[in-house]
Amino acid sequence: MFAKEQAYAALILPDLQGLEAESSASASTRVLTKASPGNRAERFATDDGAIVLCGQWAIRISVQPDSDYGPRILLEPLDRDGGEVPEDVASRLLSDIVLETLADSPADIIEWYAPETLIGRDDFIKLRRFVDVDFTDLTDLIAEDLPEFEDGPFPEVSEDLDDPTQIKRRLDRLQAELAAIDGPALRIGAASWMMTAVLAIVALPVAAALAVVGLVRGMDFRLASQVMSVTMLFAALENTDSLNRVLNQILH
Repeated sequence: MFAKEQAYAALILPDLQGLEAESSASASTRVLTKASPGNRAERFATDDGAIVLCGQWAIRISVQPDSDYGPRILLEPLDRDGGEVPEDVASRLLSDIVLETLADSPADIIEWYAPETLIGRDDFIKLRRFVDVDFTDLTDLIAEDLPEFEDGPFPEVSEDLDDPTQIKRRLDRLQAELAAIDGPALRIGAASWMMTAVLAIVALPVAAALAVVGLVRGMDFRLASQVMSVTMLFAALENTDSLNRVLNQILH
């Protein structure tokens, strides 16, 4: 009925406490039901855990008291017709189920797709929070953090512009504001925004987050260059299939 898919995630526990399939099965039921609206989830017990089925997709849950890193709960996405689960579907299902399971699980390490790719519990949660930002509501998100004027974003002019004294006062104010603009700082800011635009081609979520910071706190050239350097490095490692090896070296 099912064919094993290479994609998988595993929750690694510090000890045998919490090594059970119930939390992951409940999380899988919720995630699969949401991913397959109109279908009812079914749960089947297995010798080492459970299988949760809903619509086209299923999750095999295997409880393993012993592994290379200790007790773990293995999650594998399955296609009920025996085909391969598409990469984007598998990744999203696994990510959602792991996040839901962590609410009730003492697991402190996530094994993602390969034994050498290990992600700490807190790091995984932070990554998911970042990915879950709805960038379609980016304008509302920015507006919430921007200061508000007392009379709205464009306050009405109360001065009588027919009065030469009032006109001179406003011109002096405008001149002072223009004088406060630092030419080099303006160019550096423009360069930072250009880097953000280039970054959007490679990693749109990262660029959007950087844009939010720039709009709320002011664009920082050093921050923009550091974010771009790290993102480009990870993109290069991913394209050369070296990311897992490098992460393994860093974590160990």
